[in-house]
Amino acid sequence: MSKPVFFHLSALDQAMMRVYIRYCLCFPCENESPARDGVAARLRTAVRNVVAKMPILAGSVSSADTPADSSSEQAGRLEIRLSLDELNAFQPIVKILGQEEFPYTYESLAAGRVSPARIMSHALTPLQDWPGGQKSNPAFAVQGSFIEGGFLVAIYVHHSVADIQGIAEVIKHMSNANGASPSQLTQHDLESAASQQSKLREQLAGIRSVRQDPRLRSQFPSEQVQSKAIGPEKDAENGTQRILAFRLDKITSLKERVNERGTASADGATAISAFSCLAAILWTGITRARFPHGGGEDSAAILLVPFSIRKKLEPPLDDSYYGNACRVAFIPSQIPKLRLPYEESLIKEVAEAIGESFRDMNDGQVRSFIDRVNAVPDVRVFSSPSLGLKSAKLVVSSWEGVPTGKEASLGLGLGAPQYSRMISREHTSYYCVVHPRKREENFWEVNVQLPVHDMRNLLVDDGFMQFVKWVSE
Repeated sequence: MSKPVFFHLSALDQAMMRVYIRYCLCFPCENESPARDGVAARLRTAVRNVVAKMPILAGSVSSADTPADSSSEQAGRLEIRLSLDELNAFQPIVKILGQEEFPYTYESLAAGRVSPARIMSHALTPLQDWPGGQKSNPAFAVQGSFIEGGFLVAIYVHHSVADIQGIAEVIKHMSNANGASPSQLTQHDLESAASQQSKLREQLAGIRSVRQDPRLRSQFPSEQVQSKAIGPEKDAENGTQRILAFRLDKITSLKERVNERGTASADGATAISAFSCLAAILWTGITRARFPHGGGEDSAAILLVPFSIRKKLEPPLDDSYYGNACRVAFIPSQIPKLRLPYEESLIKEVAEAIGESFRDMNDGQVRSFIDRVNAVPDVRVFSSPSLGLKSAKLVVSSWEGVPTGKEASLGLGLGAPQYSRMISREHTSYYCVVHPRKREENFWEVNVQLPVHDMRNLLVDDGFMQFVKWVSE
């Protein structure tokens, strides 16, 4: 066994939710063995290329803990361990699934617009959604699954290693493989890659010696974190997922109208983005669906929106930096206000609050958060937020930066993927994932996960549904 190397993670990496970012690309594909053999070979080549360019992905996310009462170290920290043998042996999983393992054909999936509920499957996924309690977990996994008439590729990246920009970089490198296998890396190559990646992440590492803060030690006692179940609240029986395709022209028109109002008000309003309008529509509509009878006069609600801070830093990070470089905007409101019948004035107010949260973030705030991460006795307090199914919190994540079309071909020789979806094994929490816009088809897909009764309420809300073009099965 070759000597392992260690990739050091940044403070933002340490503070991320310890979950896999999960993305599935769906391609029509012939059933004949020669065609399948060629696709499988090209997938292996593409994966070999991406780990040659991003070796950290072939490693294991491992605990770097020392005793919690140590005066010099912090509990709950992670690092990436990788040996040359592991790097050179890294391969995707390739399966041929019969109907007893996966009941849908590609044609039937496509007829239902590849509903995420239908691809929620252990058979299609290489790993569990949330890393378990093992001492180490894979940083990256790829599974290609042949079903009748199609090929589904599930890509998993540990969130402690990368954010959604990391998934984007993986897809770009796989799609640019051009069928050429990379040469095997040497021990020197691996050590250089570990050193370079660790230095890049030092930009967001901060100084761990600032940890000596007794106020934070009392606020976040390590034993509370260690006794806490690290992971999501699950509701496999009552949860459901749908793709809601929003009318892009209606969202654009709404954005233009609320911006006209903002300019006319002479209050110095800054332009509201289409994404902020969409997030406001989702938040108000889902709040009405979840709390049809109100939540009390003082019932607080929070919208959480992860967003990139690469351009907020001084100096800015390059877009190709695939370590975690995102923060979460927390937008507070009240349930009674959000659940009012649909009004453009409410959408404008909520969208403005969302936009302000993005604009207000700056380098100083990011550095302050990094110091806070380094100052707690157990870093896992940041990686395990309360986002349960009964929480009055909603997460809306934008995956708009992920490649589409031929740029997402993965080098398989199958052309552009017909669909891209978030993929899972089970229902957890409330969330919305906003996919890249499909301008030619005039819609904007959003993966919405809710309990069944809340989804039912949402889909009969006329104020909300006026923006929706279609809903997946």
